Amino acid sequence: MDKIMSNQSKKETIVVKIGTDALLKKSDEQSAKYLEPDINILGSVIKQLAALKKAGHTVILVSSGAVGTGRAELEAPYKDDETIPEKQMYASVGQPILMKIYIDLCKDNGLLAAQYLAEKRNFGEDGNTLEADAANSLEMILSNDKLIAIVNENDVTATQELCFSDNDELASLLAVHCQATRLMFLTSINEIYESDPKENPDAKALPHESTLADFQKVDTNGKSGGGKGGMESKLIASERFLGACPNGIINILSPQVSRDFILDAIEGKKIGTMVVNGPVCPGNSFSQTALEETAPAPR
Repeated sequence: MDKIMSNQSKKETIVVKIGTDALLKKSDEQSAKYLEPDINILGSVIKQLAALKKAGHTVILVSSGAVGTGRAELEAPYKDDETIPEKQMYASVGQPILMKIYIDLCKDNGLLAAQYLAEKRNFGEDGNTLEADAANSLEMILSNDKLIAIVNENDVTATQELCFSDNDELASLLAVHCQATRLMFLTSINEIYESDPKENPDAKALPHESTLADFQKVDTNGKSGGGKGGMESKLIASERFLGACPNGIINILSPQVSRDFILDAIEGKKIGTMVVNGPVCPGNSFSQTALEETAPAPR
């Protein structure tokens, strides 16, 4: 990869959330999914984030998949009525497996993986403000040039009453805390549709450049197959982020859409759906202020 982010005048803060359905391998057996992490996708994610990090940009990866990875390791079929203790057990197996993958991938790119397990109580009484100790530890990780922050909810101890609704919520809370310039959701689908395309094959995708008002008109019923999130949770997360960071940018896309999907989206290529508060201005392009593109990498 020869795309280097190097503009010294403007450094960006980018929060990338990858969902369970996006990071686990797909199975033909929908009723009994033994899905292990897709090393190719995770390798590409880390490689692109490392390029951004080495160029001086601040990056946070919020990674789902601990429960799904643990379930796959135990060869347990997915079921809709899984109990909280069952999910906690799966997470206790899956989180270290997932982190070992991230540790190896970060080392391959000359960096170290820093695990940051968040809990709902870290966000204080209002549920929105990261408390001092948790904020200080996150800041230490983000300020170290050798580290990439790998964030997940502490699923092993999370309970029904004291857990995030999903990692979309966690990602948006961190993006607000860091006053991020961009919040990116990597999902199993590449665009926002007017309704669930799995239920409605005729559903139309929103324009690539859409506003939050466009997103709010979407029928957001349904959730992801392997995780807790879905399009409704991404809408709520987008409202939270853009409400606190009015000049921010949301990207929703699939890792399958291109080789360098994160960098391509940041550079303004028309992949996935980009959501902003109002009409997209010509000067509101990340690529015009923070990216310098060199020759494309050989395929």
